[in-house]
Amino acid sequence: MNRQLFSFFLFSCLSLWLCCGSSITQQAQAQTALETLELPNGRFLLNRYTRVTSDIRPGDNQLRVANLADLNRDNVSYLPPNIQTPAGTFASNALAPGDLIMLYQAQGAEIDTVEQIQQFGRVTQLNGAGNYEFVVVSDVQGNLVLLTCGVEKTYVANANVQAIRVPRFRNLRVSAGAEIVSIPWGAEVFAPGSSPESMARRRGGVIAVEADNMEIEGEVNAVGAGFRGGIVNNLTSAADSSFWTALKSRNAARGAMKGESVAGWGERYNTLFGGQFGRGAIANGGGGGNAHNAGGGGGSNGGNPDNWFRGAGVMNDFGSCGSPGAWALDPNFIANGNRLTNSSGGGHGGYSFTNINLDACTNGPSYPANFIAPGVPAQDVFSNWNRAKRDAVGGLGGRPLLLTNPENTAYFGGGGGAGEGNNSAAGDGGAGGGFILLMAKQITGTGRITADGGAGGNTRNLHLDAAGGGGGGGTIVAQADRLGSGLRLSANGGRGGDQLILLVESEGPGGGGGGGRILLNVREDNANKTVNGGRNGVTSSVALVEFPANGATSGNSGSFGTFTRTIGLSDCADLAIAKILEQPNQLLAVNDTVAFQVILTNLGLKTASAIEVRENPGSGLALLSAVPERGSYTAPIWTLDSLAVGDTVRMRVTARILSTGNYLNEVQVSAATNDPDPTNNVASVLPALANALIATDDDYRNFPASSGGGRVLPFSILDNDRVNGVVASPDNVSFRLLNPPAFIRLNAAGVPEILPGAPPGSYTVGYEICERANPANCRTAQILFTVISNIIEAQDVDFGTFPLNHEGFIGIATANDLLNGNPLRASEFTFTLLDAGGLIGISQSPDGELFLLPGLNPAGTYLLSYRICETNDPGNCDEATILLRLEDPPIDVSIVKVSEQADAWQGETLVYRITASNLSPVIGTQVRIEDILPSSLRFIAQEISENEGDLDVRFEQEDERVLSWTIDEFPAFSTISIRLTVEVRRAADNRPFILQNTASISVEQEETNVANNSSSSAVIADIFFIPDIIIPNNSGRNDTWRIRGLARFPVNRVVILNRWGDHVFEMNNYNNSWNAPGLVSGTYYYILTVTTETGEERNFKGWIQVNQAP
Repeated sequence: MNRQLFSFFLFSCLSLWLCCGSSITQQAQAQTALETLELPNGRFLLNRYTRVTSDIRPGDNQLRVANLADLNRDNVSYLPPNIQTPAGTFASNALAPGDLIMLYQAQGAEIDTVEQIQQFGRVTQLNGAGNYEFVVVSDVQGNLVLLTCGVEKTYVANANVQAIRVPRFRNLRVSAGAEIVSIPWGAEVFAPGSSPESMARRRGGVIAVEADNMEIEGEVNAVGAGFRGGIVNNLTSAADSSFWTALKSRNAARGAMKGESVAGWGERYNTLFGGQFGRGAIANGGGGGNAHNAGGGGGSNGGNPDNWFRGAGVMNDFGSCGSPGAWALDPNFIANGNRLTNSSGGGHGGYSFTNINLDACTNGPSYPANFIAPGVPAQDVFSNWNRAKRDAVGGLGGRPLLLTNPENTAYFGGGGGAGEGNNSAAGDGGAGGGFILLMAKQITGTGRITADGGAGGNTRNLHLDAAGGGGGGGTIVAQADRLGSGLRLSANGGRGGDQLILLVESEGPGGGGGGGRILLNVREDNANKTVNGGRNGVTSSVALVEFPANGATSGNSGSFGTFTRTIGLSDCADLAIAKILEQPNQLLAVNDTVAFQVILTNLGLKTASAIEVRENPGSGLALLSAVPERGSYTAPIWTLDSLAVGDTVRMRVTARILSTGNYLNEVQVSAATNDPDPTNNVASVLPALANALIATDDDYRNFPASSGGGRVLPFSILDNDRVNGVVASPDNVSFRLLNPPAFIRLNAAGVPEILPGAPPGSYTVGYEICERANPANCRTAQILFTVISNIIEAQDVDFGTFPLNHEGFIGIATANDLLNGNPLRASEFTFTLLDAGGLIGISQSPDGELFLLPGLNPAGTYLLSYRICETNDPGNCDEATILLRLEDPPIDVSIVKVSEQADAWQGETLVYRITASNLSPVIGTQVRIEDILPSSLRFIAQEISENEGDLDVRFEQEDERVLSWTIDEFPAFSTISIRLTVEVRRAADNRPFILQNTASISVEQEETNVANNSSSSAVIADIFFIPDIIIPNNSGRNDTWRIRGLARFPVNRVVILNRWGDHVFEMNNYNNSWNAPGLVSGTYYYILTVTTETGEERNFKGWIQVNQAP
């Protein structure tokens, strides 16, 4: 910290109690982007995000990031097209010394995996999830960021730690119509085309801004920017009387995907916790709905973890059944002592599929024996509902998280669980709310600060599936002197998704998200604040108008909190030492007494402890006394127990001038606490001697040169030499090196220059100065300096997983290796593979590219090691490891079934295209494609329409409805297409119906991805029907001659004749409006001529009975 800034900081903290907590700007030397930034209409990104790639431990003063350019002010590579970056957000484009960085670890928690409803998913260890702190950049070396202070907390890179560049303003105004946003956590823009599981996407979701004064008339918006909701799949289990109640499963057919949480997501759930599918809630993520077609549970964040009960949410939507009404039949109501549930956290997902209409007020859901408790119920409870019997297997609401340190811990809202589905109609879980952190002296305005959870996904397409749970509310942290009365802060849970169906069929709506957190360190708080739970979703099924919640519950409210410890920079004590002469202009003679003042100041943010100040007088000084203001002195050390922030303490030292020797008086300080700036830990002063020439040794060892690049040392050898009390200079002395090595020289100002190629080592070189006025008056001294090897760094690398038959390139071992913090160039190093880890058939290129021959190694994990050495200094080397996994590549076959026609017509043919693919690099054996036709379809014909490998495909019709195709060997990456022609049978009631047909594929080998093993096509089977009677009596029935399905033939002509052949009516493109005006009752005849889609002309003929009212 510079001295001027320290004085301002100290004065401000004494005169304004809040300044030290409400603004970090005064806590460290840091850049400020603009005096005033005013945001006009539009959406604006102020922060920048990059991943931290190596672990950070308390006291570390550096961090390594994935890509420093991700923090650039300009040309942000991950900026969505609808978001702007205002000019001048940061003082420099690239990250620079003085910039403010926020460290945030999103995940890493561990959970209880016991499959018991009250235990599974409970957080057992947070492991740093939610930790954050601020650090200031001192230097940047490639992707290595050096910090002014050591960090306070532990950050585990694999738990998804990000470094966030934070802007700082004097005045920030967000005008009405302006919106500050974040890039949502896990957004695809961070790694376009990547899997949602990609580590490269695990960043974003945070808005962090510092300003002296904030005026918010628009919005600071992190809605749905937190943990992601479960993603729908189209695989389910049978819709029968089976109960699918598992809390966790790796099988997507058993339940929908769980929402993301502080414990992870997706594959981490599979690997560590038993499965990413199913109704159990992991940490603050909502559970996915179970089969068949139950709704997803809501995510969570705030609330009391001890009040979480079975993920049941809040039963507060009664429909027309009254209270408790239909809820009295719910197993969670019964488990709660026959009371409405008021569980903390997210809401419960709705019941599973049924397609009959009963009274839901008196007909409850089904559930198995022991579902409520051991022995309760003693037997399965089967309701009167049909098919999946409306089972109570919706996703559980996510759990609230424990928060013990609100000043440096905050969580994203948990993602909602997905709705379960198999008809391409289910809704994803809603994303949780993000994390907003605002630091200012005052925050005013009439705008909104919003970290609500996102709404659960509504059903889609034909709506024959379940909806997703709402996301949990996020976190808002505000530190300010005052929050204005016009501001509205909300961290509400997201609403559960709705089932938007208008049929008798019903599936589960989504549970509402639990409320988030609002945490304040504010002296005067007048703002409006809400942390409400999200409402449950509903179904619009005509069978459940009396109880549209259909088992889905609302999320509970979140938490408000306060804290008093100010959010600040990582703790460090910056001790600065100075040594001065009491009489700086005094010319001293031999045997004179000289007096010094040693001045020690704490410029840091933390009290320094266990301090030692070491006196080191030159050989020309005889120490007489050392008297400290505080502490004690025992030669040569002055000790102090502590020194508070901003404190200064002195010690008076006296010495006698000797006739010869070194007269430089040096002092050095050290302490037990972390000191971010060692450059101010040493000080010295040189007394002025009358009529003397003094040469003093120069110690450059704190400024090492590198053997590859050399260095110009930072000061002249003359700076501490004296001529008759005056600083030596080229004007009053001449100077030269004494027997120097070839790699050092002095420039015209007496500054040493170390030339490139100097061997590493510690060196002492003599020099001589001679008085120009008296050339015979000469003195000698020494230069002390070091030359170090270039810093070469080999980084451990994970090449990932390859199939056993992989051939060729597997990775570049040296891709992340560094020389002096910069990426290695091929000419700068040599590469040696030390240990192949047991691999056979591996080869290498000189720059570290590795290649593998196929089929020579068994499946397993291999750890290789390598060494890189600097080309110009072959002894300067570093070693690292390479992790590589070989596995039998899993077989992955898929099937897609689509209708070639947009509409189906009863009595007509319908053509399906079934495409089967082998997506894996291995041959699939005994592949069976099966299509079990529903009773509404009759098989006509099939043909193999595409067969790129001329495969042998055997077709068999096992009975009227079961069709199968068998392929003995399905080559890698092959595809076939089948054209299947069927007839749509007419419905007995002459009404349209939804025609759904599913094809499936199986393979002899064990398959890990079964989500793409079935595919369904659903179309409306309409009817083309020409009535033979009209009764034009304005009764509303048969008033006009209405041809059902005529829209199938938009080009048509109608002619109606009487029994004598006279034309009584004719019309092109008939509009169903003829009502026999002026005609008597009787029999008439029609000719309907239509043009088909292929241009063919067809005629329909018949008679019409006209019955006129008497």
